[in-house]
Order: sequence, then C-alpha cells, then structure tokens
Amino acid sequence: QRCRSAAACPGGAAPDALAVSSRINCVFMNMLRGYVWTLLERDLALLRRAYHAATRCLRPSQRVLDRVDAVCREWGQGSHVV
Repeated sequence: QRCRSAAACPGGAAPDALAVSSRINCVFMNMLRGYVWTLLERDLALLRRAYHAATRCLRPSQRVLDRVDAVCREWGQGSHVV
C-alpha cells in the first residue's frame, strides 16, 4: 500500500495534526474558485509574489536537478520528465 504522506504513517504526525488528502493547498484551491480572478491587478501581483516566496522551500535543489539530468541523459529521444 502506498503511503501518501508521513502523516499517514503510524507515529508520523502529532495527534492533533490536520492531514489534508490532496496535493493542492486547500486554502489556495478555494481562493482560485473565483475570488482570485476578481482581485485588482496590484493585489493579485502581491498575492502571486507572496505565494512564490512561500513555496521557495518546495523547489528542488541543484543537486536534485543535476541527478535528474544525469538519469534523463540515459533515456532515448522523446522521453520527458513529468
């Protein structure tokens, strides 16, 4: 059986932790359902910059990117990383 997150493993999360079974942040997903598109351009730009800054830690390190490139070089033409 596949473990979707550390929180799903026995002892993987604090007893009072909130586990959301989704890959999309639920707050951001709800905002996208109409609210974000009604923001003033200036406010939308501020929101995008804040979200960009908050997700910085989710970007792969150069070491990971280099490893992916090394593995991909061994694949044939037409292969893509998704």
